[in-house]
Formats: sequence, C-alpha cells, structure tokens
Amino acid sequence: MSPYIIVTLVLISMFLQMTRNESEECHHTFDVIAVRMCPTSRKEYDMEARRKKCSKLASKRNCSDSIEFKYHCVINSYRNNFFEVCAPEKKIFGFCTEYNEGGNIVQGQQSAQCNNTFPKCAAAYKSWQSFLYQDCYKLVPTTEITEISTDSDNKVKDSNLNIRAIWIPILVFVILVLILVIVFGRKSKHLFKKHLGLFWEVGMYLCGLFVFIS
Repeated sequence: MSPYIIVTLVLISMFLQMTRNESEECHHTFDVIAVRMCPTSRKEYDMEARRKKCSKLASKRNCSDSIEFKYHCVINSYRNNFFEVCAPEKKIFGFCTEYNEGGNIVQGQQSAQCNNTFPKCAAAYKSWQSFLYQDCYKLVPTTEITEISTDSDNKVKDSNLNIRAIWIPILVFVILVLILVIVFGRKSKHLFKKHLGLFWEVGMYLCGLFVFIS
C-alpha cells in the first residue's frame, strides 16, 4: 500500500476522532458556577440569562446550530448546592432538574419525582424552566449550601485541554515515523533516507497545525 494512502487514512481517522470529541463536548454543560440562589420568576431568569450569554459562549465552541444552549439554574445531585450552567435544552419528564457533577450534564433527578404535594412540578417541561418549580429548589436546605471554587475546576479543564494539544501532535508524528519504518525500512536504506526528510516535514507541519487548532 502506498505510504501516501496510509498517511491519508491516518489523517482521516484523526479528523473523525476530533469530530466525535467535539460532538461529545457540545452535549455537555459549560461555564458552571455555584450560586447561593436561583431565579424565582421569569423576569429574574431573563435577567440572569442575558448576563450569562450562553448562546454567545456556545458559538465559540463551534457546535451545531441544532444544539441550543440555555441558561439553567438548578440543584445539584447531592442537594447541597445550586448551580448556574450553560447547557443544551432538554425535556424533563416528572422529576426535578439537577446538574450532575460527575457526568457534567443537566438531567432529571430520579430521587426527586414530582407529585401533587411536594415537590410540585409539571409532568413535562423544558430543563431551563426549573425556576417555575420552586419546590425543587427547596430540596436544598439553605443551611447546607457549600461554597465551591469553580475557578480551580475551570483551570483543571483548561490544563487538560493544553495537555491534549501537546500529546496529539506528538502521537501523530510517532505514527508517521512508525509507518515510514515499516513501509520503507525493509526495502532499502536509500528509500528510507529519501523519504525520511519528507515525513519529517509533514510531521512538523501537522504538529504546528494541531497546536494552532487546539
């Protein structure tokens, strides 16, 4: 098989992997902040949503227009904090809405099923409409609200992104070198030396390209 075909297949595989990772990220929440309280009316919600600017922030993530990010203010899965997040709108059926820290997603809290007494909420509603159902907020005792440093979490996420930006191009280069060794190493030293420079240039170009994209 031609080495150029192999290189093309490797690049296509990497592109598909990057696309898959981006798709996964676009279904998660971002700009997560612990707050002392959530909106109690549509007016307050609209005011906080304008401040948060989730749609504008989402546009910088290059996500599909079909994914609409909304401002959410919901309880967490441990019922000891309120979180405001930018997250894709979801349909919630018969449960209070929560922010799940482990999965970094907004979802229905299975242990908080709505009923006619407490907590009261609609049989079906959009996840960002949690402010309409104040009973769900009452599941968090005000005496148990804990302060969480979201700045450190964001720094960890940024650090992980930087690490990925470094090791991805290195991995690409190593793969290219291995392909070169396998394809040409057995044929002749002349061909090996001839194409080594070409692969070196391609590898350096890809490294620079991936660092720039990241």
